[in-house]
Formats: sequence, structure tokens, C-alpha cells
Amino acid sequence: MSEFTIDRLSDDARRRMTSALAEAGLTADPSLDSVERRDTVVLSWISGDAAPRSGGPTDVTQRGSLTDVLTVRTAMPGQPVQTVDLEGLHVPIDGAVRWFNVDDTSQVDAAELLDALNPGCRGQLTREMVDDLLSPDPRPKVELWGSGSIRGVAAFRVTAAESDLGVGENSRSMAGVLVFEPVEFLVGGDWLITCWHDAEVYRGADRVAERPTAPPLTLFAAVERRWPAHPLSSAGDLAVLVLSELALRYAPTYRQLYAWEEEWELDFFRRDERCDHDTLRDAQASAAILRDWFTPLNPPGMRHDVERAWFPGVTGTPEAGGYQIALRVDDRIDSALKSLRDFNQTLRSAYDLLQVREDVLDRHRDERFQRNIAVGGSAILIPTLVAGIMGVNTWVPGEAGPTSSHWAFAALLVLVVLSGVAAWAVLRWLRLRDDQNS
Repeated sequence: MSEFTIDRLSDDARRRMTSALAEAGLTADPSLDSVERRDTVVLSWISGDAAPRSGGPTDVTQRGSLTDVLTVRTAMPGQPVQTVDLEGLHVPIDGAVRWFNVDDTSQVDAAELLDALNPGCRGQLTREMVDDLLSPDPRPKVELWGSGSIRGVAAFRVTAAESDLGVGENSRSMAGVLVFEPVEFLVGGDWLITCWHDAEVYRGADRVAERPTAPPLTLFAAVERRWPAHPLSSAGDLAVLVLSELALRYAPTYRQLYAWEEEWELDFFRRDERCDHDTLRDAQASAAILRDWFTPLNPPGMRHDVERAWFPGVTGTPEAGGYQIALRVDDRIDSALKSLRDFNQTLRSAYDLLQVREDVLDRHRDERFQRNIAVGGSAILIPTLVAGIMGVNTWVPGEAGPTSSHWAFAALLVLVVLSGVAAWAVLRWLRLRDDQNS
């Protein structure tokens, strides 16, 4: 990438490299569509008529009715999580937690969702709750309904990706984008609703795109695997378990900020004349956005009082159960915020390096200018002195007379040229000697 001056492993860069490899008869394993900047690929000859993948846009399936986007699961303590039919909501299940997941809120009608879910939520839902659930929030939050026995929480999943979205025409930034996937929770005593909103793409502090999202299947598989392995029993426990899976992406995301800064630092020392402000500015703004999203999910006092956590009815102790998982999530958020503070210190050091280089380059430009002036002035000074001394006593073109000394004018020209060359040579030798000694 450095040899071909590719700063970001964006979709366009992937297509360009894939196309270039195909023209050379090569293919990469794994495909360039899926690798990251630091990954290793194996190049091999294309066999037969095989061609690398184009990396073009993927098809988006248009969703239809509520049944296409709503999944209902039940979780009994100590037993595997089960997926059930929507028609069974009217049948009470003693001791079970019902989990309603809406994959895409863009085509869901609030009244229809209220009518469909209220029987499974013991009639505790209101239209205001559902409207808030279906409305994306600009930042995470915790909303208490009534006495706090029902809570709404806006959380998120986040990833860092290489992309050229939002890049300015003259930008040289090697930083990528942050992709936030907002998830809304509504939690009662024995029921949980999760809704996934459109993903928001940020370059630095600017939101440059929105796109449909789909909850990762690995998240549900992990929750279903972990639920019977822990002493969990309430909807709050299940919600904390889901939140812990979302929080697993926090550390890789802020570590990617460090990776972008390291790429900048390597490039900084590799190219002596490069002064890249764009990468540092984008990375710093990305860290600020991450901090804005993390901070509302960092409730004070939760370590001593589980009721101060995000969700109601979390059971267990600090050593086991939902309370233990909640503390682990809180640790991940605390670690993320601390790492972002440390990252700001790293950026300050990088800005100091950049400022030193700019000062050095400015000083070198000034020195070169002053040196050129000195050399030029010195080369002219001596011939001017010689001409001034000899000018009054020599013949010049246009002067006639039998006693004119024509040879003196020729001697003057030779002396002027030789003195100028000698002055230039001596100054150049002195400059080279100073450069070698410095």
C-alpha cells in the first residue's frame, strides 16, 4: 500500500488492487474484500477461467410485514433459549422471560407493534413507550417509566472500518470511519424488547452516511449459549447479557484508533517531507465521538447498588449471575473511557512531533533562501569590485584610437568570470564542510 501511495484500505482501493492482481493473473487468499490493513494474504495464479470477486454492492432485501422483522424467544432459567411463534403470546409461561427482537424499525407501525406485543408484556406497554422505542436517539440514554420498574435504554454496537466515505478531495487521512448500530431496549419484569435502528457512519465528528443494519446472528447464538451457563432468571439479566455482547466490540474499536495513529507515525518517519494533519484530526474527532457515546452508559454507583444499573430486576451477586455480568460490562465501558483519555495523550505527542517537523522544514526553507541570497551576492560582489577598479583604465567597445589597449578589456572579462567562479566554489566548499560536520 505504501509503494502505491494507498493511504486507506477503502472499498475503492480493494477493487483497484483486486483488478490489478486479476490483470496480472493472480488472486488473493483470503479475498481483499474481507482483509484488514495488517492481515497477510497469499497470492496464487488464477486457475482456469476463475476471476476474483468484484467487491460490488450487496443486495438489500426489502422487509415486509411485522412478522418479517419480529422474532420471539423465551428463556427459562437454566434452560436453552427457545424461538417461539408469535401466535403463542396470549399463553402465559410461568417463570419464563419473553424476548421480542425487531430487526428493522424503519417499516414498523407503532400501533401494530403495541397490539402485537402487549399481550406478551402483561399489558404494561403504552403508546408512548413504543414511540420512544421506535425513534432513534442521537446518543445512548436510560429512560425510567413509571416507578422505574420498566426502563428504556438506548445502547449501541460499534465497529471501526477502513472506508473513503466522507473523505475530502485533498485529504490524505489514513483514518477510517466508525459505524454505530443503535439498539433500543425496553425491559419489564419478565419481558424484554430490543429494536435495531439504521447504522450511522461517522468520519471524525461528521455523520457521513446512514444505512440499514441487521443484528449479527453471532450475537443471538452467544446469548443462547451463555444464558443456561449462568444463574440468570430475569429480563434484566437477559438484557445485561445482550448488552455484554454489544460491549465486546468496544475494545477492538478504540484499539483501531491506536492502529490509525501508529500508521500515521510509521508514515511520518518513513517520509521526511510529509506533514499529515488529516489523520490526526480524524482520529481525535473519532475518539471524541466514541466518548460521547460511551459516557451515558456509565452509571455512577452501580458497583454498590445493582438497582442503579441500566436495567431493572438484575439478579445475582458481584461474584455470580446478572450482577456479575453487569459489572463486567461496566468494566469494559470504564476501560474504554480510560483508553480514550490515554489516546488523547498519544495524540498530543503526535501533534508535538508534527509541530517540530513543520518548524524544521520552515527553518530549512529559510536557510536555503538566505544561503542562495548569500551565494548570489558573493558571486556578484567580487566581479563588481574588479570592474570598479579597472573600469576607468581600460578600453570599452565603441572607443577608438591608435593607443587603445584592447587586451585589457579581454583580461577584465576573464578576471571577472574567474573571480566569480572562485567565489562560488569557495562558498560551496565551506557549505559542504559545514553540512558534514553538523
